[in-house]
Amino acid sequence: MEAAITKLEFTVIGCSGEDPDHVANELNCHTTNCKGFMTPKNCEYPQELILQLDGGSSRVTQIQFLSHQSHIASKIELYWGPGSSNSALEDVPFHRLGYFTLKSNVESNYMARELKTVHIDQEAEFFKLIIHSCYMNERNLYSQVGIMAIHISGTRGHCDHARDQLVTQERFLRASGPTLLSANLSSASLTKGKGDSSDMQFDAKTARRIREIQVAKLQAVADEDYDQAKRLKQMEEHLKNIGIQLTRLESQKKEAVDKEDYDLAKRLKNDIMRLEASSSGSNTKEAIVPPINPFPVEVSHSVRSSKHGEPISKVSKAPHRVRMTSSNSQSEATEMDRPLSAKPNGSYDLDLSEDADDANGTDTHAQNPHFKGIMDAESLPDPEEIPSSLRKESGDLIAILGSYLTRCYYSNVWNHRDAVIRKVAKESDVFHDRSHGNTVQFIEVCCILVQSGIGDRINQVAISAFRLLEKVIPYALDLRREELCRILGNTAAQLVYKLGITQIKIRDEAAQCLVLLATTENIGVVFVASHLLKRTKKTIAVKLLQGRCQVLLTLLTMHVTNQNLGLIPESDYSFENISTFLDETNCYAHQSREIREIAKEIMVALYRIVGDDVESCLKNLRPKQLEEYHAAFQATKVSTHAEKPSGKSQPASKSVKRDADEQEDEDGDDHSTENDLTCPFCDHADTFASEELDHHFWASCPMLTPCKLCGQVIEIATLNDHLLLECERKNNHRECPRCGEAITCKFFEKHVSMEDCLPRPHPKQANRCPLCHENITPSGKKGWKRHLLEEMCPKNPRN
Repeated sequence: MEAAITKLEFTVIGCSGEDPDHVANELNCHTTNCKGFMTPKNCEYPQELILQLDGGSSRVTQIQFLSHQSHIASKIELYWGPGSSNSALEDVPFHRLGYFTLKSNVESNYMARELKTVHIDQEAEFFKLIIHSCYMNERNLYSQVGIMAIHISGTRGHCDHARDQLVTQERFLRASGPTLLSANLSSASLTKGKGDSSDMQFDAKTARRIREIQVAKLQAVADEDYDQAKRLKQMEEHLKNIGIQLTRLESQKKEAVDKEDYDLAKRLKNDIMRLEASSSGSNTKEAIVPPINPFPVEVSHSVRSSKHGEPISKVSKAPHRVRMTSSNSQSEATEMDRPLSAKPNGSYDLDLSEDADDANGTDTHAQNPHFKGIMDAESLPDPEEIPSSLRKESGDLIAILGSYLTRCYYSNVWNHRDAVIRKVAKESDVFHDRSHGNTVQFIEVCCILVQSGIGDRINQVAISAFRLLEKVIPYALDLRREELCRILGNTAAQLVYKLGITQIKIRDEAAQCLVLLATTENIGVVFVASHLLKRTKKTIAVKLLQGRCQVLLTLLTMHVTNQNLGLIPESDYSFENISTFLDETNCYAHQSREIREIAKEIMVALYRIVGDDVESCLKNLRPKQLEEYHAAFQATKVSTHAEKPSGKSQPASKSVKRDADEQEDEDGDDHSTENDLTCPFCDHADTFASEELDHHFWASCPMLTPCKLCGQVIEIATLNDHLLLECERKNNHRECPRCGEAITCKFFEKHVSMEDCLPRPHPKQANRCPLCHENITPSGKKGWKRHLLEEMCPKNPRN
């Protein structure tokens, strides 16, 4: 029986350069306090690193590399060298195994480390790493590459059996996909003591058989023999489970031998033999297809040459490139920049398809049929299997989404999670039909996706979750309010929590979704208010309190145009509950000026609704602060009184169909009687017939403009409000929190991030023209007429 697999200690004996604060010797013994190795600042690439196994020549089965989270190499080549007890290091011939690549880590925002596992089967004493150029990012200012840890596993001492070197080449990099580990827990699996192999998955024999099954499975898929592929997949999972048990038993047996507990060692040996027998049954052997190339192949090596006596730190920077041919062919040196791939004629040559694809601009990834039509998701690889601990609770998800999309939901890759949310939002009718009329089940599954997406640390996933929530609400209109509020409870709590985060986009999206829930008849404002005004024992964070108050102010302001948002006595959305919340959270005298201002605006909004009853809430205000509140109340009373004769309780944005009686001057202009011969907008007098006046509105009035999205002719003064509130395609625009203008969603993020727009003026001081984006003074209709009729706005196409 083969010797037990264990951790192999090594020593870094040479490098072409190192950072003084992150020396190469940090890799010799990895602990939680190790800083890891890092190349010199602004160095030339490639850089080299040479390792020597402490126990001499050993059979190595696995090497693990833990990369730095932001100082990441684009590619690392791996070479091995045989034992050289009687020769100097510079005389050791190094043979190339291949290379592996690392991800740029942009997806995790440089908050994770990539663990690359390489399975080999090679007897060696030396290993050489050729480190190629790094990925450039804002956190890697000096173009460095960092390796946090290296872990080598195998069998100690010399091995009698010779391994075909082709197998080593063929197996190189057939490791499991890259694993992203949390930055603060990244190296936990590599800090085990000597002889501990718990961070390895399989022994060499089991790993070899698993790879053979994987090759056979791929061949079965290529032959479209899916029954065979299914059987091979089941066998692969069975072997993986047995391999983990074998590794654990081997470690326990070694410990028993070290303690001279031979009875225990014998029992463990018998257990190992039974497991090995179960993993090598007749069914397994019959199902495995033999390897494509049964002929032995030799590897030609290029010998590392350097001048005798040259220091190790000055090794050659040119990477060695070799060509691998069959045993009957002569080796030759050639350019080699790709992993090795098998050819039908029995030779192993370079895979140059990546170069060809780069040149042709084509994508080699197969299309993913599950995400057809989903942008940036059509070439996603398959997600990992659902963990056994989650299979029971995933029953409802599988019933609606199917097994594949449920695996995407549980995936550690954020692209999978984002893709499944976007697919459900895009094809909501299809997934609703799968519920067979059980709308409650469909809504519950969608809310699970929404809750998970909103809480995701990747902003793109959260944004997709917001879109899904907006898409799902119409399906819930037939449900009872109590049932719907129960389902949406956790979702609303997540939305309220997002009001306190630093990302403006996510915060605004959460606020819009809460307003949507409040304005939905079957949900209602009381449900939203119960979450907004919820008290906690701990002090509410400043940003969270500000966000909650802002949404509350929005709901109170919308009460004028939406009667469904009116205060409801003896409920969570009552005057008493709102005033109590403001008082308990100390909003009136809060340390944040923004919160104090919002609290005053809330009280002004309440004053418009309940009148002088708000005075009972202002007893504890400072005298000067009380004066400010009373002045705001008085201004509100005057403006409300002035609006009543004009009958202007409508929204600011109006179509050209409004009557002439509604065109009174807001600033005290002459109120001349308008008739059919005078345009009620630009005051142009002419012998208009009814049809001619309509044509004037449609084609030439300089105070009006057609909406480019819906075609409706509206006042230029109300264009922003129309795009945000009234337009049939209002979802195409969002309001900039800085300038207040309607910005196309496609360019919204870029517009907000640049912060070069003019801040919105106070409504009583000036207006903002949506065409030329300049401030207009004075405010009101007089300023609009001056700008559009006298100054003639340069961006007005009707001038």
